[in-house]
Amino acid sequence: MAIIHCPDCGSQVSEHADICNKCSYPIRKLKASQSIGNTQSDMQNVSVPSPASNSGLIVTGYILALLSLLFFPILFAIGGVVVGVVTIGKGATGHGIAHIILSIVLGTIGAIIGAVVWTLFG
Repeated sequence: MAIIHCPDCGSQVSEHADICNKCSYPIRKLKASQSIGNTQSDMQNVSVPSPASNSGLIVTGYILALLSLLFFPILFAIGGVVVGVVTIGKGATGHGIAHIILSIVLGTIGAIIGAVVWTLFG
């Protein structure tokens, strides 16, 4: 039994699993799309992106989202959204969507807090 990495969350999954146990990514659909026109020997040569290659990008997205709450909300929120889009393009869809949502929400909250503080103390 071979172990593969889930293309969405990066956790280890059996190649015979229907879905990822961690994020419910449809592994069965991944296998079906890869096997169209491929023989079993070709399936062994198919590479799935390694989650380790995206880990720095994933961490950067979450850090930018958190910084958008505290410092320069608009700037860091835009950075978080951009990193989210790049993360989605690299294959970590779940993390990319989380980057985008967190950056927008925390950036908005940070901007509101900044405006209130500026009004009260500025």
